[in-house]
Amino acid sequence: YSPQGIQSAFIANDRETAIRDTHTLKGLAGNIGAVALQQAAEIVENQAVYADILDGLQKLSNELIIII
Repeated sequence: YSPQGIQSAFIANDRETAIRDTHTLKGLAGNIGAVALQQAAEIVENQAVYADILDGLQKLSNELIIII
């Protein structure tokens, strides 16, 4: 459930996987109280559903790095 994996799925035109993985990451972030990561994942999830996810992936990646 990495930003790179989500981006790869999106580039491969596998929007379903990109959405599912982003949703899972959002839930995991919520479970550990990583609010900023959860919010970033929510942005990417919404972009994956309605638009282009590439804009939000950098923020998601940055928030994930902070957590790790």
